[in-house]
Amino acid sequence: MTKMEQPSPQPRIKVKKSGNQYWATVCQHCTDSMCVRACMTGAMQYSPTGEVFHNTSKCVGCWMCIMVCPLGAISTLNETRKASKCDLCKNEKTPPCVASCSRQALFYGTPEEYEMKVAGD
Repeated sequence: MTKMEQPSPQPRIKVKKSGNQYWATVCQHCTDSMCVRACMTGAMQYSPTGEVFHNTSKCVGCWMCIMVCPLGAISTLNETRKASKCDLCKNEKTPPCVASCSRQALFYGTPEEYEMKVAGD
């Protein structure tokens, strides 16, 4: 599965490893996001349904959002030197990162769906 975007896609989720344990650093779409408050141009915004999204065309590359994110979930797009973060692949049933994660470190669903998955494992 390939996302067709320009500039070419950059990783928006960081998967880290310690021993045999893996975990993902991903935007948690905070309800009171420090990145949204710190963004001087309005490039970091809330969607109508409450998710935090990034409007690249408004971004000036000041990286204040990167500096204030407590999760380290925002990075730079190398080609444009602007901020980048997970956009939840809104047009995908299952985001490509989740579908291709060989360690199953990523889950896409509601908290209730996650609890049901964990209980079934």
